[in-house]
Amino acid sequence: MRCREPAIRATFTPRRRIPGGEIGLAWHHARRGDRTIAWHNGMTGGFSAMVALDLARGFGVAALANTAGAPPSPLDRAVLSAFGS
Repeated sequence: MRCREPAIRATFTPRRRIPGGEIGLAWHHARRGDRTIAWHNGMTGGFSAMVALDLARGFGVAALANTAGAPPSPLDRAVLSAFGS
């Protein structure tokens, strides 16, 4: 993990196992191949957002949409697909 600040690093540290992975302080963790991807999404008022980070490689993807639907949304799937399987 490249985060140097202890407070930032703590937000990404897995705290609990949940269906489909783990969660830190608001950051979900999903496996993509041999990598762990930290991600968070949200929807409000018909809009949606998704941010996903590969902390080990220093790579991230963020996307916004002017639509929202039932999770997992097409936006979520599109962002996570950028990291491969």
